Amino acid sequence: MLRVRIAGASAGDRLGRPVNGSKTYGPPLSSALRLISPSGSRDLLLERCLDPVPLAEALMDAEGRLYWTPKPEDQPEYSVPTLLALDDSW
Repeated sequence: MLRVRIAGASAGDRLGRPVNGSKTYGPPLSSALRLISPSGSRDLLLERCLDPVPLAEALMDAEGRLYWTPKPEDQPEYSVPTLLALDDSW
């Protein structure tokens, strides 16, 4: 778990994950929310159907918690499924 604050929209780092354990990567991921945490900034990659600009504008400065469960074989540069839970005031 990581405490975060929404800081805006982002283009993400266009990172992918290997497909089915191969050395090939899936499609690039790009739309994201920029999150600020005590340990630095993070990009929360969004599903393709979400536009990060209006979402970031609506949630600007909202605080919450970011949850994820990395698998042991995950490398830090890969993206993993994540849940953003906003505080009660949102």
